[in-house]
Amino acid sequence: MRSIRGAAGFLAAAAALVFAQAPAEKIAPPLVRRDLVRTAARTFPEIKRDLFSTARFSASFAAGQPAGFMPGGGMPPVGEPPPPPPAVVRYVGYIKYAAADKPVALVLINGEAWAVLEGETLGNGWTAVRVTENEVELRDPEGKNQVFLYQPGQGEGS
Repeated sequence: MRSIRGAAGFLAAAAALVFAQAPAEKIAPPLVRRDLVRTAARTFPEIKRDLFSTARFSASFAAGQPAGFMPGGGMPPVGEPPPPPPAVVRYVGYIKYAAADKPVALVLINGEAWAVLEGETLGNGWTAVRVTENEVELRDPEGKNQVFLYQPGQGEGS
């Protein structure tokens, strides 16, 4: 018991000696390296295209000029309304029946879902020309054929 008291006393005296000494005058280094701090503002490249926009990109839009509605950059006549924006079409799925040769395409046109077989006409003027598991070819109301690739997991709400 006596040795424990002696050891405790020795440790207490040593601790008091350590804490009683005046700390050496040291200057703490800065938390931020001043040689790495930039003095001038960074220059970022100019934005040329909005990656999240569904509108078609044009060089005149990137230059800040208003986009024309007519081919050649002309504006529509004063009394005529501008043409509607292009439809947003996504091929989001298909149904393959064991007895049928071709799958049924599940297509979203402007957010409205359609199930269509080859040769069928949708109620909004679109016609399915060709349906495969990888792509669907549709004829738009203006008579142009467009091919849309299968986009799994791209439906509304995903």
